[in-house]
Amino acid sequence: MSEHKAESTKSGMWSLPVLRKFAPPEEVQVDESGRTEGKDELLPWNVPGTQLRARSGRAGRGFYAPALRGAPSTTRQAEVLNSAVIGAPTGTSGIVTGRDVLSKTSIAHDPVTAYNSRPRLVSSPNVVVMGDVGSGKSSFIKTALVARPLIMAKRRATVFDKKDRAGEGEYSELARAFGAEPIKFTDDGTGTRLNLLDPMISHGTGASGQLRLLKVVTRLARNDTPLNEWEEEALRSALRITLARFEDGRVPTLADVLPALASTTADSDYAQHSPQARDKLHQAGLSVQFTLNTLLDDYAGLLDGETSKVVDLAHKLTSWDISQLPDDGPSVPIVMAIGHMWLLGRLRNDRGWHTTCVYEEGWHIAAGPSASLARANQKLSRGLGSPTCSPSTRAPIFLPTHPVWRWCRRPSRSTSTGRAGTRMRCGASRPSTSLPSGRTTLRS
Repeated sequence: MSEHKAESTKSGMWSLPVLRKFAPPEEVQVDESGRTEGKDELLPWNVPGTQLRARSGRAGRGFYAPALRGAPSTTRQAEVLNSAVIGAPTGTSGIVTGRDVLSKTSIAHDPVTAYNSRPRLVSSPNVVVMGDVGSGKSSFIKTALVARPLIMAKRRATVFDKKDRAGEGEYSELARAFGAEPIKFTDDGTGTRLNLLDPMISHGTGASGQLRLLKVVTRLARNDTPLNEWEEEALRSALRITLARFEDGRVPTLADVLPALASTTADSDYAQHSPQARDKLHQAGLSVQFTLNTLLDDYAGLLDGETSKVVDLAHKLTSWDISQLPDDGPSVPIVMAIGHMWLLGRLRNDRGWHTTCVYEEGWHIAAGPSASLARANQKLSRGLGSPTCSPSTRAPIFLPTHPVWRWCRRPSRSTSTGRAGTRMRCGASRPSTSLPSGRTTLRS
């Protein structure tokens, strides 16, 4: 009885207006069903309104508002009391590419930095920039992937510039700012001339690279019709004869290969062949000769002589200005094939450099012989940590017979179900987060 009296005396002491502000929390009684008893629950409709706080001293001592204990809660319910601060979407490593709309923080990313970091942040340095027409894809690539990285050491860029701006490519002004003159191509003979057999173009690949380039050019001139084995052998023989004839003289040109295509039977390597085989080889050489002769006539001033003196491929930014070439015909794929062959040699020989290759309007490399050269460059650049970038207004649609479709249908190295808000990338083993549709996430 005395214990109950002492407990009630203690409870009455803490009920005093001055001391109840420092009273310890009372234990909440819970019944067997897990509910609190009625006396421990505060019902707002049963509590009368508080008195007016006429005197601040009395209010400070707790005479007006009752000092009620806090309601029981959980960490899940109390999250709203401490709103989370939106964190930065990226770290500080890389190049500033924009500003996040929600957190107002800078977004920093660089394909070379992300791929060469340990551990790697991305599985490939190659980049595809997708967006609607006029959404700023080209501006983003020009600033974040070309101009800003070029100020760093061991960084350079190669651009196949297809967008026309005042009679030249849109990268021409930027190339001049870095001390390089854009390599401008036209179909009227007033532009730059390239020699397919120039050692500067086949740098590091030798005669095999020159032969491969001749095969690609011939195939492109035939509307992507591949050469048969007889035509390939005739072209190989003609190139071998031409290089031997100009071994101690000037650099041979494509026009010097044409006579050799008509005289493949004079090659001593085929002396042991039957007359029927040599005649078939002669017919194949004539077929290739006619194709290349038509190409030189249609695009006079582009491939019919030595490389123009203004061509300098040693700068940090190389702009292949193909904006004045027609979209139809083999001229654009041929120039891109020449650029791919040159880039392949540079990647193999200039180790330690990271080269960003940009394809503006890069649908010419989606298929055909140019795609094989571009694929070889991408594989080599991935091993060296150099990115390849191309803008696109929409995802490409390929028929089931296209090689890209067969690549997409290959099983990935690990099978896992993507979480909500993610989608599995084609041919990849980890999910790629899908961006929300609607407003743009980045602001340049």
